[in-house]
Amino acid sequence: MPSNVKDPKDAPLILVNAIELSGHNNGVVNMLFSRAVFIPLSDKVEAEKVYPLDLRFDLFCAQQMHDALSKILAEQTKPAKMDS
Repeated sequence: MPSNVKDPKDAPLILVNAIELSGHNNGVVNMLFSRAVFIPLSDKVEAEKVYPLDLRFDLFCAQQMHDALSKILAEQTKPAKMDS
């Protein structure tokens, strides 16, 4: 019998460069992300902003994201530990 269950990692990979808008209402966080798309022209390259991701999530997820991003930033902004 075929299964209707999909791979939980079967989701698109979306590259973003910035958060354009953020806010919350009734326990729902809203974030609009953007990225730059570079357009080569005959004499120059222009950048255009596109909005590939508009996220909504609850405050529990926001706290998890905060914790994860805080850990990543702390690890990336301190000198590496030297082995003794």
